[in-house]
Amino acid sequence: MAGLAPRASALAGRWYPSDPSGLARDIAAWLATAAPAERTPALLLVPHAGLAYSGPVAAHAYAQLTAQRPRRIVVIGQSHRYPTGIEFYEDDPIGTPLGAVPIDAEAAGALRACLRAYDHQPDTLRLEHAVEVQFPFIRYVAPDVPVVPIVITMGSPEIWRALAEGLETTGLVDGSVVAVSTDLYHGSDLDAAHRHGEAFARLLEAGDREALEAAWGRNEAQACSHGPVLIGLHLAKAQRRDWRVLRLGTSDDIVPGGDYVVGYAAAAA
Repeated sequence: MAGLAPRASALAGRWYPSDPSGLARDIAAWLATAAPAERTPALLLVPHAGLAYSGPVAAHAYAQLTAQRPRRIVVIGQSHRYPTGIEFYEDDPIGTPLGAVPIDAEAAGALRACLRAYDHQPDTLRLEHAVEVQFPFIRYVAPDVPVVPIVITMGSPEIWRALAEGLETTGLVDGSVVAVSTDLYHGSDLDAAHRHGEAFARLLEAGDREALEAAWGRNEAQACSHGPVLIGLHLAKAQRRDWRVLRLGTSDDIVPGGDYVVGYAAAAA
């Protein structure tokens, strides 16, 4: 049985500040640049770099949660380490410098049971930043809302499809916000980063999965986490929602003139 003591953050001091006042100050400043939503969306797309780089973009997605608190937030990230499998975290609350993020263990358990036929990778969340880097924003804008953290693995389209369908069949999408995480272009060409970001945004808003996958194949709209993006497209189509890109950016916006650049997007549906 899960205890009440939060699990310590694995990222504080590296991916975001460990000082609570500094972290809160950063998040507040980023949110101040974003337009709040009139109603809470069902889906978000968020980046997952260190918050100093991706936080100004991510804020435009998380500002959408200020209209009305959802029942829960399902966070889906793709492992950068494991080739197959899936993991649902259903243990203790997870600590951040701003306080603990509560976990919806019942919902996570229902999903685990629904996808029991698939290989489960233990402890992937402890080694994966794509999910945990979301928690400071969630704690700041929706501190009492429970979270279902999910890590899916690379190159597993069958698992991606099963998870999207499992979220529907278990009813966990009802009243929830599903946040899918990806970064965009990775490389040395800033102009290419902008082109890839604009192409990704156009295809996401069109809801055209086949065209997006074709663009990935041609290396024209890079995204590092295909699975979460495709799950987001599946759920938007099932709910008859349209994706709207709220902000694009790159690491060059924060540290200009570097040798390497990463693209970011924030979107809602």
